[in-house]
Amino acid sequence: MARAVKPRKIPGQARSKQMVEAIIEATARIMIEEGYGRLTTNRVAELAGVSIGSLYQYFGNKDALVCAVHDRHQNKIRAAMAEKFDLPSDITDYEGIRKLIRSVVDAHRIEPELHARFEALRQDGSFPIELAEGALEHITDKLEGVLRKSDKLAIEDTRLSAWLLVTMVHSLIHVFERAGAPLNDDQKTEEISQMTFGYISLIPRL
Repeated sequence: MARAVKPRKIPGQARSKQMVEAIIEATARIMIEEGYGRLTTNRVAELAGVSIGSLYQYFGNKDALVCAVHDRHQNKIRAAMAEKFDLPSDITDYEGIRKLIRSVVDAHRIEPELHARFEALRQDGSFPIELAEGALEHITDKLEGVLRKSDKLAIEDTRLSAWLLVTMVHSLIHVFERAGAPLNDDQKTEEISQMTFGYISLIPRL
């Protein structure tokens, strides 16, 4: 049976909204400081300063809490990307690629500890519900549009190419982070840009 991970109801009044935000923030703090395994609804309610009954009015279980934190995190990334995301009009232009990669690198500076926790949940499969990377889907959609409009590249499957590029960039950023690579953001951007441009250079030209 599928587990309920959506909020039971949406807060309407300002006071209710503040309480729900406090609950979500408390969940995020426990996840960052102790991890998913130590998270309980009782501990969240205590840290948020609300009764367990009030928590259950909005969230049916701890997985619903985690999903709410994840949705908030993804919304922050999407908002940052909408403000800073710089897609090149010509995907074969190196400077355009570099700007694109930098915007993705910068997005990973939003709540990095929380981002790492969610990435760990995906890696070890300990969380029972799949956490969709909404921000990645957004980038893939935008990049696919650029690839489709390109008058220089002969791409048979623009969706696949866009997905491969986004997945490669995202994976490399996380590999650098997990490995503790002694690179600053400028260096990461340059190295990933060169690898990305290398992939694009292999695509047949029209």
